[in-house]
Amino acid sequence: MPSKQNIKNHRQELAALLKIYKDDMLYSGGDDHLDHKLHIFYDFCHEARVPPTQEGWAEAFSTMLIGDARNFYCDNISGRGFSFDTMVKLTRQNYEIDERHLQILSKWYSIS
Repeated sequence: MPSKQNIKNHRQELAALLKIYKDDMLYSGGDDHLDHKLHIFYDFCHEARVPPTQEGWAEAFSTMLIGDARNFYCDNISGRGFSFDTMVKLTRQNYEIDERHLQILSKWYSIS
């Protein structure tokens, strides 16, 4: 779990990260693809100077979430001391399931 001192030291970076994000760039868990939203997250973290470490990304993870995914984070991840990789894994396990992949593919084929 990130120490209070580290969170205090990264407050400016986290505030900068929040300012960069727009709602359509956040991961909702709905039709969003987590890997795509993680690429955006890494780019924005770099831009906001969030330390490119497991701890830095763990502190910032909730900034990339909205809606149901944010609720899932609050109910199942927040405050439990999980590593960034574990946060991503839990989020992926909750949303990136085979049934959802089939729904997205079906939607994609109906559009094209």
